[in-house]
Amino acid sequence: MQVILVTGSTGFIGKRLVSGLSFLGVDLLLPVRAASPGSVRSIVMGDFGSDTDWSDVFSTYHVDCVVHLAGVSHKSKKGEEGSFEERCFRVNCGATVNLAKQAAKHNVKKFIFISSVGVNGTSSDTPFSYDDIPDPRDAYSKSKLLAEKKVRSICDQSDMNYVIIRPPMVYGPEAPGIFSALLRLMSMPLPMLSLKVDNRRSYIFVDNLVDFIIKCIFSESADNGVFLVSDGFDLLSCLVFSVFIRVFLVVVVLILIMLKNR
Repeated sequence: MQVILVTGSTGFIGKRLVSGLSFLGVDLLLPVRAASPGSVRSIVMGDFGSDTDWSDVFSTYHVDCVVHLAGVSHKSKKGEEGSFEERCFRVNCGATVNLAKQAAKHNVKKFIFISSVGVNGTSSDTPFSYDDIPDPRDAYSKSKLLAEKKVRSICDQSDMNYVIIRPPMVYGPEAPGIFSALLRLMSMPLPMLSLKVDNRRSYIFVDNLVDFIIKCIFSESADNGVFLVSDGFDLLSCLVFSVFIRVFLVVVVLILIMLKNR
């Protein structure tokens, strides 16, 4: 039975991945920041960083594959150390490289790194491809690209294989941040706008991404590949813009109600 180490297992994507792998009967290791009741095979590691010592984990368990989901994606919260840019490079790059180095040293066979389509850029006249010249525009995407390069270099100098996955925005039940709010607004009985703008964006449903990650774990044909994944159809940006119009209308209605009740 393969032993799979999954970072970010308590996150939006991580929870679904753990559920899928558990259904397959895979032996899981789940490094977490702090202990929680009822967690299965979790290992308390504190915050992941460039100096985290993984040697005990890799020495104790024969890990076959690492799926690295953990990272910084949102702006710094109050009390968090450093700026958003500093945290991106410290966590998304530094912690990733540290984990990959120690995984290779302890003969892990495969390292799956969840990157971002932002590595390719923000827009293009043609659909993005894995072999495009990278054009990251923000700290998050730049840190992911740097991590990609270093992970590939580590694998090139060892027997460990890499898989790099660059998903677009991931949606689904319990999606964090703005996407969850947008999904709720889409279901409201408010008008949709129809704009003649051909500006398409890709998205991926969380379970589709999880299925792809699982296939990469068990498929040798995925080894040493870079993959851009999506649901296979794109949405016009004007539809997304229409949702924001709904937000505006809701805000206006709430303001009018508040003024009326004064």
